[in-house]
Amino acid sequence: MSVECKNTIISGVTDVLVGDLSATEQTATSLGATNGGVTLTAAVEKTDVVVDQSLLPIRKIATSAGYTLSIPLAEITKDNLAKVLGLVIDNNNKVTIVPEEYHQVWIKTKGIVNASGKQQIRTFHFPKVAFIPNGELNMSRTDQQTVTLEAAVVNCPTNGVNTEFMSVTDEDPE
Repeated sequence: MSVECKNTIISGVTDVLVGDLSATEQTATSLGATNGGVTLTAAVEKTDVVVDQSLLPIRKIATSAGYTLSIPLAEITKDNLAKVLGLVIDNNNKVTIVPEEYHQVWIKTKGIVNASGKQQIRTFHFPKVAFIPNGELNMSRTDQQTVTLEAAVVNCPTNGVNTEFMSVTDEDPE
């Protein structure tokens, strides 16, 4: 078996919104500024198909796929830091570990320019993700602290099932 990883950088990010599973895009919370775009990583596990008539594998077939989002956050708010570390920080600054929760993520970017010459807004929507605790706090090129919020995309497509794990829409600005 082999695993192929492909990274797709989603650039031109204007906002990243997070909400619980019942949230709408309008009720979701903004994570603030990002630093370097959002990375969508596809890890596809493949296995060789071997037949008696050939010494070499005749092809590879995908047996599983996993997708993760990496969102480098430039605004280290208490809420953002808690999401990255997999914690909850209450109003009294009491810290507790969060059991795995599912969220929705909307990534808003600059879209294509429409026939009227106006730039559209492209939205990537992931209806179910689980944040992966990550304790890294980095210094950026401008000596600002950044943290990276990692999320596993749930309901990844396998064999034509769960193909709606992500949607991409373009809308005209108002």
